[in-house]
Amino acid sequence: MVISAVNGNSGSIYAVTTEGNVIQLSNGSWSELKDEFNKELRVKRISCCSTALWSICGDHQVHLRLESELPIRIREESYENQRWNPLDGFSNKLLPTDRPFYSSQDGLTDRDLKKINLPSPAWVWDDQWHLELLHEGQHLESDGWMYSVDFPRAYSAAKAWNSCVRRRKWVRHRRYNGLRSWVSLPPIVLNDMMEPFIDIATGGSEIPGAVTGFVAVWAVTINGLLLYREGVNLLTCPDGSNWKKIETPQGCEPCQVSVGPQGTVWILAWSGQLLTRISWYEVPPPFKGLSFNHVSVGPTSTWAVSRDNEVWLRKGLDSSILGSSWTAMIGQMNLVFTGSDNQVCGLLIQDQKLYLRTGIKNEESGGRSWKMLKTEDVTFLWLAFDGKGFVQRLEDSADSYWVEPWRGQILDKLRQRHNQWQDKFADYSTAAETTDWIKNGRALLNNRWVNLGLRCCSQEPLLDVEDLRMLAVEITAIRRSGNLGLVIHYLLNPPIKLMFASEEEVEDWAAHLTKVTRTSRQSTGMFAQSVWALSEMGDPFVHETKVEQEGKDVPYQIEMTSDTSANLSSSLSIVFDTPDGFYRGCGIIISGIVPANACRFSVNLQCGPKIHPQEVYTAKRDIALHINPRFDTCPGSVEVVRNSYSNNMWDIEEKSGAFDLEPGNRFTMSIHCQRQQYLVKINEITFTFAYRLSPFSASHVVIKGDVNLFSVSYSIPKTNIPSHALWTQLGGHFRHIETSSGGVAWALGQDGTCWIHTGFHGGGFFKGVFGGSSHGIHPLSDEGHVNLYENQRWNPVAGFSARGLPTDRPSWSDITGLHAYSKENMSLPNRNWNWVSEWLVDYHPPDGADRDGWQYATDYPSRYHAYKGSFDYVRRKRWQRKCRYTSTGPWFQFGLTKLLDVSMQVDHSGRPEEPLLLWAIAANGSILRRVGVTVLKPQGESWEAVLGEHAFQSLSIGVDGRVWAITSLGAPALRHRVTVTNPDGVAWLLMDRPEGNPTLRQISAGDIQVWAVDSQDRLYRRKDIVSILPEGTSWELIDEHVLHVSVGKHDQVWAVLDLKNNEPKVKERGSICIRRGITASCPGGTGWEFVIGVGWLEFCLQSGKRYSILIDAITTVCLTSFKIMDENTIPALVEKLCRSLSSGKSSETSKEYELKYKLALQLLSSQQLTLHNQETEFSIVQNIKKLLGTKERYQDARKFDELYARLTASSILKNRKAVLELMYYLAQTPASAATEPLIRHSFTLPSLSTFTSDTSTTVKTPKTTEIPYSPLISIASSKKSAAQTTLYGHSDVSNQVLLREILYAFQGIQGQVFQWDATHENLQLKSTVKLPKALKQMVLSLVELGWLFYKVQRYCESPKTESTCGLAARAFSAALQEELSEYYRLLAVLQSQMEVHAAKPGDTVGVETQGLTFQRLLVWTKEPKARMKLLAALVEACHGQRGGALASVIHSFVLQGNATLKTVVLKILVQVCRPLYEMLMLWTFEGELRDPYGEFFIGVSLSVDAGSLWNDKYYERSVMVPNFFTQEQGHQVATTGKSICFLREICLDKSPIPGLNQIRRTAEERSESLLSLDWESIEEAYSTASQYLLQVLLDRYHIKLHLCALRQYLLLGQGDFINHLMKLVAPELDKPASTRMSRLLASILDKCIRCTNSQYDDADVLKRLDVRISEPSLGDSGWDVFSLDYKVDGPLGTILTPEVKTRYEILFHGLWHSKRMEWIMSKLRHQQLTEGRQLRGLLEVQGVLHQAQLLLSEMIHFAQEMSHYLSFEVVACAWEQLSVALRNSKTMDQLLTAHEHFLQTVTSRALLDEESRDIRDHLRGIHESMLQFSKIQERLFSTAILEVEKRQGQSKSSFESFLPTIKAKLCTISTSYQNFVQTFLFMLSSHSDPNLQGLGVRLDFNECYQRKDSRLSMSLTFSYKRMTAWSFPSQQHSN
Repeated sequence: MVISAVNGNSGSIYAVTTEGNVIQLSNGSWSELKDEFNKELRVKRISCCSTALWSICGDHQVHLRLESELPIRIREESYENQRWNPLDGFSNKLLPTDRPFYSSQDGLTDRDLKKINLPSPAWVWDDQWHLELLHEGQHLESDGWMYSVDFPRAYSAAKAWNSCVRRRKWVRHRRYNGLRSWVSLPPIVLNDMMEPFIDIATGGSEIPGAVTGFVAVWAVTINGLLLYREGVNLLTCPDGSNWKKIETPQGCEPCQVSVGPQGTVWILAWSGQLLTRISWYEVPPPFKGLSFNHVSVGPTSTWAVSRDNEVWLRKGLDSSILGSSWTAMIGQMNLVFTGSDNQVCGLLIQDQKLYLRTGIKNEESGGRSWKMLKTEDVTFLWLAFDGKGFVQRLEDSADSYWVEPWRGQILDKLRQRHNQWQDKFADYSTAAETTDWIKNGRALLNNRWVNLGLRCCSQEPLLDVEDLRMLAVEITAIRRSGNLGLVIHYLLNPPIKLMFASEEEVEDWAAHLTKVTRTSRQSTGMFAQSVWALSEMGDPFVHETKVEQEGKDVPYQIEMTSDTSANLSSSLSIVFDTPDGFYRGCGIIISGIVPANACRFSVNLQCGPKIHPQEVYTAKRDIALHINPRFDTCPGSVEVVRNSYSNNMWDIEEKSGAFDLEPGNRFTMSIHCQRQQYLVKINEITFTFAYRLSPFSASHVVIKGDVNLFSVSYSIPKTNIPSHALWTQLGGHFRHIETSSGGVAWALGQDGTCWIHTGFHGGGFFKGVFGGSSHGIHPLSDEGHVNLYENQRWNPVAGFSARGLPTDRPSWSDITGLHAYSKENMSLPNRNWNWVSEWLVDYHPPDGADRDGWQYATDYPSRYHAYKGSFDYVRRKRWQRKCRYTSTGPWFQFGLTKLLDVSMQVDHSGRPEEPLLLWAIAANGSILRRVGVTVLKPQGESWEAVLGEHAFQSLSIGVDGRVWAITSLGAPALRHRVTVTNPDGVAWLLMDRPEGNPTLRQISAGDIQVWAVDSQDRLYRRKDIVSILPEGTSWELIDEHVLHVSVGKHDQVWAVLDLKNNEPKVKERGSICIRRGITASCPGGTGWEFVIGVGWLEFCLQSGKRYSILIDAITTVCLTSFKIMDENTIPALVEKLCRSLSSGKSSETSKEYELKYKLALQLLSSQQLTLHNQETEFSIVQNIKKLLGTKERYQDARKFDELYARLTASSILKNRKAVLELMYYLAQTPASAATEPLIRHSFTLPSLSTFTSDTSTTVKTPKTTEIPYSPLISIASSKKSAAQTTLYGHSDVSNQVLLREILYAFQGIQGQVFQWDATHENLQLKSTVKLPKALKQMVLSLVELGWLFYKVQRYCESPKTESTCGLAARAFSAALQEELSEYYRLLAVLQSQMEVHAAKPGDTVGVETQGLTFQRLLVWTKEPKARMKLLAALVEACHGQRGGALASVIHSFVLQGNATLKTVVLKILVQVCRPLYEMLMLWTFEGELRDPYGEFFIGVSLSVDAGSLWNDKYYERSVMVPNFFTQEQGHQVATTGKSICFLREICLDKSPIPGLNQIRRTAEERSESLLSLDWESIEEAYSTASQYLLQVLLDRYHIKLHLCALRQYLLLGQGDFINHLMKLVAPELDKPASTRMSRLLASILDKCIRCTNSQYDDADVLKRLDVRISEPSLGDSGWDVFSLDYKVDGPLGTILTPEVKTRYEILFHGLWHSKRMEWIMSKLRHQQLTEGRQLRGLLEVQGVLHQAQLLLSEMIHFAQEMSHYLSFEVVACAWEQLSVALRNSKTMDQLLTAHEHFLQTVTSRALLDEESRDIRDHLRGIHESMLQFSKIQERLFSTAILEVEKRQGQSKSSFESFLPTIKAKLCTISTSYQNFVQTFLFMLSSHSDPNLQGLGVRLDFNECYQRKDSRLSMSLTFSYKRMTAWSFPSQQHSN
């Protein structure tokens, strides 16, 4: 098993089983990583880094799988550039120095839209090219143009008078489509089996200065190639670009490679030597002659294993790449692997177990001992492990193994001493209690040392700081600060800051003060509706108050003050302000006295803006509630009028009710805002008033009339936290925290890692929760970078240097330049941080940098840029050093997705089962949505991407599904209508920025209000947000100096403020304040109320109640003290459990108990049950939680969660899943349990109760009774009785014995009655057993079932290997085995019937008794016997069959009348066809043939080369085609897969065929097996793949262009080229063929191309055109061996196979010779016309010349007619038919058929086929005659011209003797030529092709030869054509 752990603290480990499946170990259990698209993929080796898994699979190629939940979506951009000119305006006519028409943003790269393609087949386009209509947060016009003066300058949306250039941005998104599935990387060679991979390694994730997401991937091939994968980045290009070969030293071929986290590369050679790479250095072994077998590189050390399995450690990698020295480790291992934190695991092949090296630390890199990990039955073959978090959780559960002897001895002595001393002091009492002690110390306060004293005694705990004494209950927060500081916030006083001498003291005092403060406040450990906050150091804090009882409302009261100076006891009108509005949960309490002479007074909830008290009687304002007690209406009584005032008129009054309110008495009036009404209470009388105006609009309380007031108080809900609240620190380090009203809390680390709160306190320096337990506390880690800036200024002498002006910033400083630092004195915040790298230059800072890392600016401080300008006088360089935080806390990490921000919905109800809306921003700025988040499952299930055009930096979820966000450019956006049915909502709506166009950086949304903070720390509020206009109208500036804002329920606004002069308590940076005075009339509030300060970073105000899970002592004892129970204990415990679940005394309860008890025993005792619910353990746990939640047992759900966590941590219980499933099933109702039986089988029995009459002694077994079985039933033997008399006659055996033997026989077992007959292979009665004839026949009939069973069982148990039988046969055996399993259950039921109704002594054989009898047995086995007969027949018929043939045989059994047996056959057939179905789907939709055992009806010939792939490589096996397939269907399947293979292997097109995946999903949805195959989808896939292939051939490979080129050049269609070529090559071709002429002819061909129109043909066509010289024979000339050749490759080679090219060569020779004859005849005619003039003076030669002219005319006519016929009637017509066929072709086969028809047509009509051999021989004779005539004419003219010259020179002539010879030869040639032509014409006239017949007519146009031969004038009748007795004239050839 190959195994690999995920990098980081994810707690997962990946492994590869021996079957090649990848499994994952997470939370103590294994789960398989499934891949629906690569089900048959077999993995051999695996390596992982972060979220990427790299593997070598069964094809020995590299595959990649990304386990990331973050979608990879890349934005492609291209800028369209235009320049203005006076004639055309803006156009694409650019200057030569301008950027390309389509370019990158800087204009340096050509970005033509048509040239931007997908990097690999794993990527898909998400959308089409479209315009970006946003520029720097501002909207553009619909055409998207941005204008500028020139390239490159700043662009603007408005066109100016000097705008000479413009551009617009085109964008398109591509998405990586290979998440959660294996993606194959292209092989390094075309034939992947030529260079298989044998090892792969990943690392480099911690290379300093590397780009985020970088991974180094190295691999080794079998031939010793070392390869590096370039361009791998998990965020942008996870599959990389290409393999790069790395040279290794000669003679050192690598067999293994290992890569460390810092990128260090070591290789192991086949010779056993180790090499490391800078250039290659050999690492010396520990001693000479030692060879290594395995190596693994860690951060600071390298571990290796020698060939004798000794383990060696190489130290010192942090100082030298070669290390320092070797150290031998104790123990032997076969393989050793290191992680990113120097953690080490080993693998021992002998026991296939995994061992962990414990005790590894920075100072002790070798560790202490090996510990064996508990892996149950899992075996391992390979290991590749990375990450520390996993190892830390494994150390506690590991068993000790090789421990150094001296360590073991010391440990034993310490244990003995500890036990001795522990026994001695056992009887002593405790010396001191923790509740009574004093802690003293010293600290620095205000630059002076003071004494500290913390007293924790029986009285109130207090802290003494010199003269300052503080009660512990007054302390509100204890917070660490930098520089060894501890800040103590206490009630109503400024915080004090103490400085200690060491960090240990800081943490010790912080822990003690926190615990004491919590104790003094009687903290319960529960979270109320609270505020979470982060300090400036990243420490999380949570507000905690004492939780009141359910239903008790303790509001926070504020004494209201009036703006008037009058006394409250006076009777003046008073106006009170409600500082936080009036909403649900708020209240007003008024106490006072009514004067004795009072008439009336009123209390009004006033709406609208504030009014002056003197305007109370005159100002017209709406009144939400008017309470008017009247004493003057009816003397002696009081009338209380309730009303409202709006739109300048009073509404209907309410007066009912009696009230206890009298003049001269005191009264108390309270007004509380409820859900739909006001609750008013006057003294003891209560009444209500329904809302008429919104209570939130009430902004003031106006009291006027005859009343004297004592006090007026205003109460708000307790979520408003006063300044005296307790803030408790938790362990952890984060940069952002987010909570919901349901109590779910998420936090983000500095590196973007997600953490979820477990519900506990503690961690960090508290070492656990405050109760002393460490439950819920997990290891924490975080990573960050410390930045240091190197600053330089330019001067004319030295250039840039560290010498600056006196006012400049230091040469080394922070980003602000205010603080001077250096590399040496830069320190970390506390001891939880550690450096993990050295100082390195950051080459990728914001705004970019040059190649050396410098950024330039005009002066300090200015905006920096990457390139130096003319006026840049300062520069800076950013140095970075990586650091890591390690601690503990009540948080657990999940997933590896890095986030920038996260937000949860405001209006969540808090119910545990209700889904919680949670959105987040990934590290790349994309929006993610978490699915399945609830209170009980805060981590959710998975991430889903929310597609959008923009990148974001902040978001917040408001009410009604409104998601507010801030883009990366600082623009606000809204996405509303997010619902359950539409979880992604609608598109993003971009809004304008606030006035001045500031850049927003943070946003927060509440019920209605939305607040935001910009980059200048200004706070804004969105105005006019209503339901019909959810985006609001504009932004309102509220305040400045705001660092962070959070809006909670009821639109309460909290903020972290910077130093503010106008706030008296906000005197330092980082004070938390709440916004007061927010009302409907004043939604922006009036001011800030100080809560706590200083040094806070941010907070979240959306948390609700979430209680810690409390575990009682009994449950803890039960879980921690499991003991092995005997078999008698288990039923008792099960009975107790069932009785507790079925409490009650009713009859229904009793039935419920019985049902549950029986079912539980069946489940616990069964080993081979088939359960309906095949769920995982995780899903069962979630179902139990959901069940408890639906019954509103939320506390039990939390308790169960904790119990399950402890259960998973325990290794005692092995079958945990079965126990959980039992608990879940028993907890359901009896009805559901009865209607869904857990067990099912097909061998059912009739109701046993129908055969019994005595219900008191009969067990009633329902039809669905399932009893666990054993393969061999053990039946208790009974004593053999004496001979008995039966109803059938005398018998030697009893009923029980005979029935028992029959049941044995049913299993094929011989016993006392039956014996095995080897001859007939069946069971026979023993000769000694005497049975009556009737009984014997019945028994033998029953025993036949056992023989049938034996026959089927023998087939199932026969040895079957996949190589001999195949997968279908093995599936057939498995299906038979399932049927036999049902048969076993039948036997178990029969056995139980026989044992329950055992015969009493004295029973006679054959007598009908209760229970099992012969007749009942015969009835009950009738149907099973028929079923077994069918199975036996199937076994016999299927013997030796495999694959599709096996399926055909089984399918033939479907055609029968028995519906039951037909169902059985169909069930077996479905299972048998399953491998074939998977092969068919894989072949049809992926083009992959996975048929290792030759079962599929498509075969492959591996010896066939690529060029013959289509025709010869894949073929159909007719025997293996299932008989339920038609021939056409099989051909469609074969062609579809062949098309995909052709695309991938020949066309090199590995992109998915458009639409094919959707067709596949449809096919899989509609069909589950081969029998129900959706042929409509198969036909659609066939059509889609074929058309796509044809489109690729025509569009990409231009097949028609090449076919046209073949016609033009090989079939002589290019006239000017052919004529010129023949003219140029004639001198060379006239030479003998043995002359070497290839190179010269090639140059002539090139010259011919340049001189004719061929030069304008496609370059690819001309590149393929070449000269071919055939192998010459004796006497051949150049004309016989010369031909044109057309080189082909790729898809063109499939059409132009070597056989087809041979046919083209034959056609070329035939056409070439015909064209040559025409050319020769033309040349002879020209000779006669030109040279004949010189011979006019030779009268004696004129007769010969006339004879030659006549013969030449005949030959010219023949040659021209033949050339015309071949060119126009043969080639041109056939080409036209081919063109039409190409246009109409839908498949590759149709294209090949059309081309084949074209060749056949041309070949037959050109007389080049076998049938035209005789005609072709006569045509060759005609050509020979023409050549002989050519030679004679040449000789005649040359001789005659010479004679003319001689006569002119008076020389002697011999010409008279020459003429008779020439005349004779001309006569001979003329006669021979005419005879050949006459015979040729006759053959044409008798040919079946009418085109050839027409050719003969044209050749004899003047009927010259018809007159010579009467046969040519006969009509071409059928009988004439059949004549074969015609004799042709003999041909006489004369010299």
